[in-house]
Amino acid sequence: MLPSTIARVVCASACLCWLTACATSAAATADTAVGGSDTGDDPDTGAQDSGGDDVDDPSEDLDPGRVTLRRLNRVEYGNTLRDLFFGLDLGVAVDFPDDDSALGYDNIGDVMSVTPLLFDLYERATDEVLTAALIDPAHADIRAQIIPCDPASDACVHDVLSAFMRRAWRRPIAEDELAAVSERVGATTQAGGTRDEGLMLALQHVLMSPHFVFRVELDADPVASEAHDLSDHELATRLSYFIWSSMPDAALMAAADAGELRSSAEIEAQVRRMLADPRALALLDNFAGQWLGVRGLAELDDAAEHPGIDAELAAAMRAETEASIVRLFTGESSLVDLLTSDQGMVNDRLARLYGLPEPGTDALVPVSFADVPRRGLFTQASMMALLSNQGRSSPTRRGKWILDKILCSPPPSPPANVDNNLPQPGPGQTTRDVLEQLRENANCAGCHAVIDPIGLPFESYDATGAWRDQENGVDIDPSTEVGGVAYPDAIALLAGLVADSAPYQRCAAQQMLTYAVGRELGSSDDPWLDALLEISEAADAHVPELLIGVAQSAAFRRRRGEPE
Repeated sequence: MLPSTIARVVCASACLCWLTACATSAAATADTAVGGSDTGDDPDTGAQDSGGDDVDDPSEDLDPGRVTLRRLNRVEYGNTLRDLFFGLDLGVAVDFPDDDSALGYDNIGDVMSVTPLLFDLYERATDEVLTAALIDPAHADIRAQIIPCDPASDACVHDVLSAFMRRAWRRPIAEDELAAVSERVGATTQAGGTRDEGLMLALQHVLMSPHFVFRVELDADPVASEAHDLSDHELATRLSYFIWSSMPDAALMAAADAGELRSSAEIEAQVRRMLADPRALALLDNFAGQWLGVRGLAELDDAAEHPGIDAELAAAMRAETEASIVRLFTGESSLVDLLTSDQGMVNDRLARLYGLPEPGTDALVPVSFADVPRRGLFTQASMMALLSNQGRSSPTRRGKWILDKILCSPPPSPPANVDNNLPQPGPGQTTRDVLEQLRENANCAGCHAVIDPIGLPFESYDATGAWRDQENGVDIDPSTEVGGVAYPDAIALLAGLVADSAPYQRCAAQQMLTYAVGRELGSSDDPWLDALLEISEAADAHVPELLIGVAQSAAFRRRRGEPE
């Protein structure tokens, strides 16, 4: 444990005191930063000089929106500690409270507050990580990377803190910032501690600073409406948390040092490099997991919520869906394929559920769905089970998913006085019959008239995702009519949704941009969404090109203050 004889390294009496330090801290500037670059950036204000190859964006003069100072969410915090300590992953953030969500995501700045409890958890986490990395002999290799010299030397302390602060705060460090942190080493020895203890306390101070816990982006005038470019290091940080949910690596920091991120070609090269890194799997859980709602797949083996699904089947379901999303982000499949592909992955357990010949393996293998009623992600057993309700299929949940996740047209929430539990079908009835009766209620008719026609074709899949022809002994009618067009079944409806895929592709761009910038989009973002739709259509709806387009957009690389 860190020495208890030294007072707390930050003002913990009130979170407000702690946060104020972010605004009042001396900023690292090009002429005072330790190991900084000479690109002309001002890391305090984000201002850049006029040199370099500016990103070509026809909407430079449009409002990039206001992004609130963003705290690292639980996943980002854990990933950042892991990468900062060279792969040491103690899972210290696993038991942190769930982050608040807005707009479907848990990285939206406006709802990411800091509570006294979270502050205490940060202190406990940094204590645990520093103790393991610097004291535990099992991690001597990590200590050697952080402290490669004898801390008895002032030069060693200077070099260790300079390198660590730069990586932790994700930007060049000003000499006065470094001096202030270095003073803690001397204060510790004066209080009777050792140099090693003092250095550990200094490192804890770095990790407890808002410059670590927050993604700091500053404006020359916090109340000005005029937009400005992010600094190179602020942009590097946006890129890394967008793609990796973690801190920039050495290559990205080097590009920021050299001022190379002003080039659209360099941004493209960096995004492609980052997508090839295993850390890009963070997109699966943190972006796709929230956009498509598949984070809930972790609970598929909950017997109370999903009767009929055992641990073996749940694991196969999750693996099939994860494989589909990985192919989407590697560019092996497209957004259109995500909904309509007749190619899938099964093992013996899934093959039995789908009525296919068993491939003779527990591992997933490619298979054709051409002769069975399965197309794309949405008819996978995992999705049909996820969008069911305690052993009952749910046309309402399934229809709402398509409206919300695929078309970005979520229906309004039901009135507070409405019972959301659908009555069980009576003898000789199906769920379709129950919903038809429900639509006779004026309180329910408006929303269900929109949701149900989209969800009802998927009644052919039960709550485990298995195909069925009957419910309650009655033949299921999977036909529907949406927008004046008749569809005989779910497969035809999915094909119809992507026949003109522009609304779907624009929705994907909207979801991606919201996640990337961490704020609510408005009408001023329409030009960027229009441009992203053009990029997606030109790339045949392949997601890597859309990710690059988001990263190159002025909405991503510019910001403004908030007028009073």
